[in-house]
Amino acid sequence: MSVSADRPRPEYFAICEVEEIPRGGARAFDLAEPDGDGHKPFRIVIARNKRGDHFAYRNACPHQGVWLNVGSGTFFDDSGALLRCGRHGSQFDLESGKCVAGPCEGAQLVKIGVAVVTGDVCIHGVKLVEEQRSWDDDDTMDITIPLG
Repeated sequence: MSVSADRPRPEYFAICEVEEIPRGGARAFDLAEPDGDGHKPFRIVIARNKRGDHFAYRNACPHQGVWLNVGSGTFFDDSGALLRCGRHGSQFDLESGKCVAGPCEGAQLVKIGVAVVTGDVCIHGVKLVEEQRSWDDDDTMDITIPLG
């Protein structure tokens, strides 16, 4: 199968470095997505299993839309194998996002494409509002403060 030269390449957004999420850990990120003329919050969780694979989901329980880490402040159940809603206790398979127990059993977390690119954890397949800077990186200069 050949790849069409006309097919647009997916846009990747670097979220963090691989080392920032330990194996068996997860971390929330608050991003922004376009919404008409402005933008709205786009909250995600990126989790890493013990093998080192990354999984990304919208940080919203399908039961009532609350953040998975609301209440307990953590993303995993006591075994460390399942993602868990801290408010209502729903449990989700890390690799598929499917709710396997709790009030929303059978529902799915919204999966986000994730890949590791040159040491960065990146998401793709989404539109994001990129941070606007009031300066041009090329016009900045380094300042060295002498010690002692």
